[in-house]
Amino acid sequence: MDFFSQAYRGKTEWWRYVTYIVTSIVVAAIVQVILLVPLMILCNKNGIVMNPNELPFPIVMLCFAPFLFSFMLLAKPFLKRNAMSFITARKSFSFRIFGWSALWFCVVLILDFVIGYLCDTENHIFNYTGADFWIFVIMAIILLPIQTGTEEFVVRGVLMQWLGVIFRNRIAAIVGSAVVFALLHFANEEVTDFGMPISMSIYLITGLSLGLIATVTDGIESSWGMHYANNLMAFTICSVEKRYNPLFVLDNVEVTWFSVVCSLIETVIVILLIKRFVPFSFSRLFDPVT
Repeated sequence: MDFFSQAYRGKTEWWRYVTYIVTSIVVAAIVQVILLVPLMILCNKNGIVMNPNELPFPIVMLCFAPFLFSFMLLAKPFLKRNAMSFITARKSFSFRIFGWSALWFCVVLILDFVIGYLCDTENHIFNYTGADFWIFVIMAIILLPIQTGTEEFVVRGVLMQWLGVIFRNRIAAIVGSAVVFALLHFANEEVTDFGMPISMSIYLITGLSLGLIATVTDGIESSWGMHYANNLMAFTICSVEKRYNPLFVLDNVEVTWFSVVCSLIETVIVILLIKRFVPFSFSRLFDPVT
């Protein structure tokens, strides 16, 4: 049984999916409020002003946890399926696939950073903060799987499998989930800073590549690994934001359509590198969803 066929292990009626998704979001949002409001009140009493738009990194990452657990726990009562069926077609989670995917994406992103730094040294501001940097790196390594795992479980797991049931076509499911993935990032600062067409194009390419690799490897271990590596490098090595203590801060950044092309090329290279260590066939993309 392949990744998309996992959907047929449970109920597939459209109203069940809609109810499941809406209920999971509502439950997670309620849990967020229950946990965050007392924390913000406590901080304000102690003279610590917490801006909802500028929460500390650990809290931002942990805010995804209610969504991940809500979607996992409610899958059984609504769709009559266990959470693992949204993650992989294998009997258990493949840390090998996750590891290779994360490793090769890290390697390609580091090479991209080195080339960018050598070509434009002046706009790469060294921001090493000693112990604070390493503490942040450790937090990012530990907490980013929650954030990236939530997005992968919901978008590439739940949503992409559901679209596969609806369209009976893997490519349509990949494209549909990629569009949703891009729209979920519409409120990010990058969209305002770099312009909507370019930013959304990069998000769309990312969504397409993650959907593709999850489809051909029969599980989100690969897309989760790539997503994790991407965010880890973005938060710790080089970022436009200084508040999270990245090693380098980009100044006067100009993202052009050339950046979009580079993003596409990098993604293709990473997928081909993963293929050398995690054998798969691109023909899987054209198999019917049954």
